[in-house]
Amino acid sequence: MAPGQPARSAFHEELPLVETGEFTAECSLGDLGVDPDLCAALTEEGPLCFLDFEATGLSTETDALIEVGAINVRPGSEHAEIFRSYIHTELFLSPFIQRLTGIAQSDLDGAPTSTAVMAALDTFIDDVTVVAHNIDFERSWLTTAASKRFGSHPFLDTIDLLALVYPDSRNMKLDTFCREKLERKERHRALDDALDTLRIVVRVYEESRDGKPHGLNARNAMRAHAPSAPWRTRLESLPESDLLRVAPTSPLDEGPRLAPVPLQYDAIIDRLQQEDDARRVLPDYQTRLPQLDLVANVFDCFTGKGGRSVHVCEAGTGIGKTLAYLAVAIPFVRQSGEQVVISTSTKLLQSQLIEKDIPAVARLMGFPDLRFTAIKGRANYLCRARLDRFLEEPPELPFGGESLAAALLAAFSNSTGHGEVDRLPGVLYQMHPELERYKREVTSAEASECSRQTCETTRGDCVFRAARARLDGAEIIVVNHDLLLRWPPDYPALSHLIIDEVHELAERADGAYARSAEAVEIIHRVETVLGRRGDAEIRPDGELIEQGERALRLVTAIGNESWDLVSSGNSSQGYRDELAIPLDGPGPTWGPLVEACTELAGILNKMARRLSTMADDDESTAAGAAEALVDAATVLRESFPLAPDDLVVRFRGLSRHRGQSWRLVATPVSPAADFQFEILDRTETMFGTSATVMVGEDTRGALGNLELAERAGRRYSLDEPIESTFDYASNLQVLFIDEKTDPSRLVDKTVDVLATVARKLGGRTMGLFTSRERLSTVSDLLYTALSSEGIQIIAPSSGNADPHDLVRTFTETENAVLLGARAFWQGVDVAGDACQAVVIEKLPFDVPGDPLIQRRGALVEREGGNSFMDYMLPRMLLRLKQMMGRLIRTPDDRGVVIVVEPRTDRRYFEKILGAVPPRAKERRIRLEDLERTLDEFFDN
Repeated sequence: MAPGQPARSAFHEELPLVETGEFTAECSLGDLGVDPDLCAALTEEGPLCFLDFEATGLSTETDALIEVGAINVRPGSEHAEIFRSYIHTELFLSPFIQRLTGIAQSDLDGAPTSTAVMAALDTFIDDVTVVAHNIDFERSWLTTAASKRFGSHPFLDTIDLLALVYPDSRNMKLDTFCREKLERKERHRALDDALDTLRIVVRVYEESRDGKPHGLNARNAMRAHAPSAPWRTRLESLPESDLLRVAPTSPLDEGPRLAPVPLQYDAIIDRLQQEDDARRVLPDYQTRLPQLDLVANVFDCFTGKGGRSVHVCEAGTGIGKTLAYLAVAIPFVRQSGEQVVISTSTKLLQSQLIEKDIPAVARLMGFPDLRFTAIKGRANYLCRARLDRFLEEPPELPFGGESLAAALLAAFSNSTGHGEVDRLPGVLYQMHPELERYKREVTSAEASECSRQTCETTRGDCVFRAARARLDGAEIIVVNHDLLLRWPPDYPALSHLIIDEVHELAERADGAYARSAEAVEIIHRVETVLGRRGDAEIRPDGELIEQGERALRLVTAIGNESWDLVSSGNSSQGYRDELAIPLDGPGPTWGPLVEACTELAGILNKMARRLSTMADDDESTAAGAAEALVDAATVLRESFPLAPDDLVVRFRGLSRHRGQSWRLVATPVSPAADFQFEILDRTETMFGTSATVMVGEDTRGALGNLELAERAGRRYSLDEPIESTFDYASNLQVLFIDEKTDPSRLVDKTVDVLATVARKLGGRTMGLFTSRERLSTVSDLLYTALSSEGIQIIAPSSGNADPHDLVRTFTETENAVLLGARAFWQGVDVAGDACQAVVIEKLPFDVPGDPLIQRRGALVEREGGNSFMDYMLPRMLLRLKQMMGRLIRTPDDRGVVIVVEPRTDRRYFEKILGAVPPRAKERRIRLEDLERTLDEFFDN
């Protein structure tokens, strides 16, 4: 294969296999799509067997294998040896497995037995090292079904390799690397997945040969920090190239230049109406009248009322909110010389603004030299000085041995120029629990830990300092809501602020203004005091050492006790990682946990007092540690035995690693006062916008907890909503199944609705759920009902499934139904004919037993309101509006939204109609009339 040529990614049925036995075949490496020379380098140390199994489930005790695929690659050979077979089983093949693999029960009926296949596979593998993606699955099946000898057989896990080579990949799924490296999705067939695993590993060699540094960085990290790692010796034969960090790219100042637009309303509008000029910069641009209305509101906010304005405006889908507010903000910063801070709901949207939207609109408005930047919270960045000290002497693992997590951080620091550790995929924390602690060791989460002297030696190599330095010279700063709500006092003033997706702000404020005691932070501070950190400056005496050792034991005890409580109370829900403290106080079973928390609070306070006497100044390590320990002790002390009425307290992070990942979080019942102090009172101009701010004229669902109108006073203006230009009257019908609310029939009714719609549309349907359990049940029932008709069901296999991955699969698959829970309610867009119906199984109310919901409801009652009508109902309606908004995403989209259980028999049903998009037709129908109603709409 020539350099730079994409690897072939043919399915195994398309390959010219030469049969050599009952289960075996042969194929040239070139036909497999891999370079023979690179395979020779990969296998220089010895042959490799790339293996994949498909099974009825994950358990070797209760499930069975259904397919195997393997490829032996030997040094110097131009051909690969292939092994593949279905495997007979008497077990029922679940709808999910049939859906995932495409393997039918009939494929297995005449297949060889597991005994025969696994005996042949044992011979095929012989003593060759086995390679697989997530090797534990293959190793357990080989040991159980083939031979006990595989318990000591050599294995290589490609997750370990890919984590080191591509440490900021979106995730570590095989499908992700298939798409990024092979330009096709994972097939979930045994031989195909084994082939793709081989192709991806060879791609690492190919990229190294072509000059990319990632593979060599991974090798060097293993040499230094995990020399016994199995992949290290394999990477010794990587083709050499120059070792360079990959610097983040900046938008280029390119394209045609337009005359600068002054900060004048008519001039801005004129530029946006000159479509020929605009298309020189934005080829698909067209003037939108509602967008011009939004520009008028933004302009009024930034130039009216003496410059002190707080505006909120709902702008419907398709208006082009981003262009509208940037068209004002850019001339404003250039004429006034002041900065504008733009806050988005996610870091993904931050990237979109920086990489795409701002440079485009800056050119449109005639300012291609606009200075703009983005920044995240300090804890998201590597501290080079701390990293270097950490890598010189990483902490010992509890049971000895090497840490692949340390090697991972080393590879990450050299492979990425951005240094943003939040890009490490979450699965790596599950695989390497110590990574949570290590991450804390190599970032500087507190300004007090980042002294000028500490950074002198890394001045040109500190990604956070570089990001922070860019703020002062930037005209527009892009941040996310989490950082905005915690805006550091030494950052530029929040004088002029634009908040995109403003409806997200209230829930983000819950996290931002919560106080917490975190195991990782306590351990970090205590071990610094004990001199176990590389930057330790404290000389502890015997008493301080004794207190620190006891504190560390209590941290682990708290993690174990809280995990035991949540496990015993929710034995069927092992995925839960949260434990709420009852509002009336912990009961008798909480005794050991309460005692441990109380004792830890006392010890941390004693340590803090001692450290305060040792501190030379307020910026010393001792002073910083004392302050952090007092903060943690305060949260622990106030939470037990009974938290104040204005706080709701819960343990979080329990599932990741019992003893050292817990967080005790105290959330204010109302974040309004904090928001006023941190944001409102510091801001001259604030413009907030979103497609979902109001239901009817009610903003309580989006903004109620912030009390924005009350606290901003005369500065506040709720602008008239700007409706979408979409023709909802012709293109959208909202159907409410008008039957008595009956929770016992909800699953059956949902299956009936989804099946009816999917048959009518040939798939093209999205189902939104309020319960993961019901989603899973409906998924299996739908598969049984629809698979024979060629309609595929796409659903999360776990609560951690990436919705955007599933949406992409949905849009690429003909005749499919996509099912999703809360992560799909907003921010998921499927434009065009791929989705013509959204089915909502149930109204998205909050869980009434949640302590925070209970306390907020009680607060509403104390102020003379009704907790259901004035709090829970507005929040539900806002979510329902967001769910309905998943369907019509472009002017040409057309379809139906169906609510299976809309509670038409409840008095508040009429209020639900306020969540329906403007002018859309809405109807209450019986389930038996659904098919006829669909015919009338889609055949018209």
